[in-house]
Amino acid sequence: MKHLLKNLCDVKTLSVGAADEDGHPVESWATTSGVRCRVYSYGFGRETLEWKEALIGDYLFDFAPDQAITEQDKIVFEGDTFDVIMVRQCRGYNGAMHHKVALARLVR
Repeated sequence: MKHLLKNLCDVKTLSVGAADEDGHPVESWATTSGVRCRVYSYGFGRETLEWKEALIGDYLFDFAPDQAITEQDKIVFEGDTFDVIMVRQCRGYNGAMHHKVALARLVR
């Protein structure tokens, strides 16, 4: 599978730390750079968000089966930041883990 992962992307993972002086949790993003992936366009559309029209693009990202990624993460690919919506583990015909697929959304 790894030979099919021809693209490189970054995976950003949210960490929530101790509360700040106002009592709000402090958030920070840890970035794993140079993650091998494969990107597929899944669909496009337009929606009205906060009183303005936005272009919505859904993409599928394939990863190695051991790649750490969750629905709270973000993917950076070619300068665009995608919100991860769903992550699924895919198995091969023999039942072994084959790869991970993340459905991610780009809003412009």
